[in-house]
Amino acid sequence: ELEVEHDAVYAEKSGLASYKADAIEAENLEHNMTVIQAIKAYPMASFWAFVMSCTIIMESYDVFLMGNFVALPAFTAKYGVYDPVTNSNVVVPQWQSALQVSGQLGALIGVFIAGPLTSRIGYRYATLTGLMLLNVFIFAFYFASSLPVIFVAQLLEGIPWGIFIANAPAYCSEIVPIKLRAPATQMLQMFWAIGSIIVGGVTFRYNTITSEEAYKYALIPASLSEDVADKRTGSPSRFNGCSRPLWPS
Repeated sequence: ELEVEHDAVYAEKSGLASYKADAIEAENLEHNMTVIQAIKAYPMASFWAFVMSCTIIMESYDVFLMGNFVALPAFTAKYGVYDPVTNSNVVVPQWQSALQVSGQLGALIGVFIAGPLTSRIGYRYATLTGLMLLNVFIFAFYFASSLPVIFVAQLLEGIPWGIFIANAPAYCSEIVPIKLRAPATQMLQMFWAIGSIIVGGVTFRYNTITSEEAYKYALIPASLSEDVADKRTGSPSRFNGCSRPLWPS
């Protein structure tokens, strides 16, 4: 019996040593990869890191949209007051500041919520929850009839923004190999720029429209794109060809 126990102990230790050696070998292999080799070795990890990062494009769109709205003629005609100097309606400075800061305040709250929420339900469901809530809050903005309602809608929209801000870089750095961590997280900054370019083009397109549709239609791309991202995150539980979990909890 004693010999059997000793054999079991030795087998366990040799197994642990083998696992450790395999882990060291895998880490060295990742260190020696080029970026292209890493993408080829982990195609699904690269793909889903890209998809997760796409939430930042529409977050950027939403963040910069309000700054464009306060200068949109249709928006100022609806929510502004008459300014005799310019002979046109303008949104008063106090409300301009309030509308700009409301989303950022909500994002700050969202960042604090993201940690406990993601730890409890995982990246996948935390992201899906944020996407669904954002759709609801965007439509609250769409049907808003006063600046206070828009302020509250922006504040609520900021909460999902905070979840995306916190989760996107953490998720990307966790699922991709070592050589792709820097490109994957740097890609987020590029997506911020893409979102700001899109919002500039959309508001420029509707700048000449004087009806309420000018700013209401500008909200539709944000809602639709978030809904598309919602569908795309329904992913398989494992990557093809590797054992790295797709949505680490």
